[in-house]
Amino acid sequence: MKNPGVKIPRFLLLSILLIFYSASSYTQSRKEMQAIFTRAESHYVYEEYELANPLYLILEDPENMNISYKIGTCYLGIPDEKDKAIPYLEAAVKEASYNAKTRSFKEKRAPLDAWFFLAKAYMINNELEKALNTFQTFKKLSADYEKKGGMQNIEFADQQIEACKNAIEFKNNPTRITQKLLAKEFTDGAINENPAISYDGNTIVYTERRGLINVIMFSKKIRGNWQPPIDITSQLKAGEDCSSCSLNSDGTKLYLYKTDNFDGNIYSSEYVNGSWTPIVKLNKNINTKYYESHAAISPDGKKLFFTSNREGGMGGLDIFVSELDAS
Repeated sequence: MKNPGVKIPRFLLLSILLIFYSASSYTQSRKEMQAIFTRAESHYVYEEYELANPLYLILEDPENMNISYKIGTCYLGIPDEKDKAIPYLEAAVKEASYNAKTRSFKEKRAPLDAWFFLAKAYMINNELEKALNTFQTFKKLSADYEKKGGMQNIEFADQQIEACKNAIEFKNNPTRITQKLLAKEFTDGAINENPAISYDGNTIVYTERRGLINVIMFSKKIRGNWQPPIDITSQLKAGEDCSSCSLNSDGTKLYLYKTDNFDGNIYSSEYVNGSWTPIVKLNKNINTKYYESHAAISPDGKKLFFTSNREGGMGGLDIFVSELDAS
């Protein structure tokens, strides 16, 4: 006698197959998503935000605040897209935790630093009151959890709070200024930009753009009158890609920026016996493999403020300061 076996209804068999197929597809999809996350993280850690962000956007999930945090901070690091950071960071702070493991694909919480970056986004977007309140919230939360997790940006928060207060004060009580063109020798012809004036007001250096060539121009004020500007590019041996940045207090030291094949470095020159010395590249504390530019020296000559997109910044060009040592 044949054993007919147990008959499985067709609809039940189809349901079982569908469940197995869905589970297999989910596993495959999750592996693919994790691979995308890993690629995004590899760009993110090197501050390659324009490469990381499209990958994070693929993973965008209204329930994953870690991804929202990553997207928001990426937008903060991308020129002309910083305003897009706000909605993502506003969402991220709702699920922010001091012990969030942001490098983990499984993590759905944002770190408490999301509050800091949201405040920065408000600040950049000129929403100063929101920025101030958000920085203060971040400071309170970070004080509560400072000893529990690897919080970042705590010391910087006080500085940003003061910056917001100052900006609000200046916005509410603007200072009136007047503009006056210098003599036509300074303004005729090509584009003239990046003027640097010594603190004593008697020396000016600026950059004149002639097509693709930069020319460094220099003038001194004698008995209250600016002398006709002269081209000092050859004295500086600056090439065609140099731009003026700043002068020291008495106009005897000039800081310049040179593109150096898109590497970006800061140089200096000194005014000795009526002429400028060839430019010298500043040391490795200032110039790195990253992009440096826009240097300014303090009145006492002991602090150099400059911009760089090196690691440790907030994304894009940040302002750093280097102090002159005793030697």
